[in-house]
Amino acid sequence: MNWIHLDLKGMMPGLDGMLRWVDWLADAGFDGVIFEYEDRLPWRALPGLHRSVLDRDAWQTLWSHCRGRGLLVAPLMQTQGHLEWVLRDDRFSCLRENGHWNELCPSHSETAPLLEAWLDELIDCHADSEFIHLGADETWNLATCPTCRARAERLPGGRLGVFLEHVGRLCRHVVARGKRPMIWADMFWRTDTWICDALPDETILVDWQYGGAGPWPSLQRMRTLNRPVWGASAIRSGFDAKYLLAPLGMRLENVCGWNRLRANGEINHLLHTVWGRGDSLRPIYGPWEGWLPAFIAAADPDVWARHPLRSLCEEVDQAMIAPEWVDSLPLINRLENFADGDPIVCDCVSWWALALRHRRLLQDAIDTVLGHTAHDAVATYKGVDPEKAAARVKAVTRCQTDAAAWRADAEAWLTQRNYSDREEFLATKLDGIAHCL
Repeated sequence: MNWIHLDLKGMMPGLDGMLRWVDWLADAGFDGVIFEYEDRLPWRALPGLHRSVLDRDAWQTLWSHCRGRGLLVAPLMQTQGHLEWVLRDDRFSCLRENGHWNELCPSHSETAPLLEAWLDELIDCHADSEFIHLGADETWNLATCPTCRARAERLPGGRLGVFLEHVGRLCRHVVARGKRPMIWADMFWRTDTWICDALPDETILVDWQYGGAGPWPSLQRMRTLNRPVWGASAIRSGFDAKYLLAPLGMRLENVCGWNRLRANGEINHLLHTVWGRGDSLRPIYGPWEGWLPAFIAAADPDVWARHPLRSLCEEVDQAMIAPEWVDSLPLINRLENFADGDPIVCDCVSWWALALRHRRLLQDAIDTVLGHTAHDAVATYKGVDPEKAAARVKAVTRCQTDAAAWRADAEAWLTQRNYSDREEFLATKLDGIAHCL
């Protein structure tokens, strides 16, 4: 099977946009979708943490549409790490692992009852789903509080034994509800193979590797564990937050590499991840359309190999990393005048144009500030040059005008497609420029 994962802690479109994406995913040939909801549903177990985009009726409509288009649906809830959105709230501060906001303490008496109540609520929302993904990745602060450290000293698995008792309990809870648990496999990459015996046999390990084209040593190790293993690529993951777009070539290499392993029979099932931000408290990524080439390649690398966007994508990648003196305006003009019969392809290209315009804005702001700061230093020793002072005002005004025009165009783009979190996103891309100027 070939699945896609949509992380909703970042930007997401409204119902019409989500339905359009479901249609596109089904037409592209994906078998299923995992929704990582975070705070996008009004959880009874976690009252007061809901960020509304879709209400429950809208979610029911979306899930039903997925089923109608032949897409299986599964949910993902984090159960130890990556819980900043919960643990930042003072009501749940007692559950922080040694005071860390990103990780839940598995030894606290309130932890398991809270997670099981939330898990039951999640399962009830997805009564017809076969799989429940429990996250459980990147628990870097594992067993650092006094209670967890004491437990780790008593357990044969040490710190990982604390992790396994916690995750194993939740996996067994999922199995008891008639579902198959999935967890990320990174906590097992460097461990002895026997350690997985603490998990139910039904548990699926998802080996995520987001760099390169493989094969990866971790996959070979996972395959010795006598557990079902899925692979996971990244259509989108961490990148420099000051830009609108990541280098797409490395994403294409990764998803095509995983699909090559699937075609060769080295892995049977894939999950292609689309992250919304690094974690709940990091800068938000942009709309999904900007990463359309990796979506296409994840669905079918052969389709991408002959897709008309391919050469244009390579040009955009080169322009995003080109030296400052390379003029990107001709390419921007071509992107802005691009036409295609597929609306999502057109949306992708128009976002690329905005991304390149934003990169020019950043460079203009940097050049303006650095250039005139140098003249300010000279003025300390030699006096002020009135013409340079006037030129500085003119350059700053031009940058501010260009930034305002870009903001209006980007806001219109996002509003037309009804993306959430527009204000936060635009602030992450423009506040730094304004501060510089």
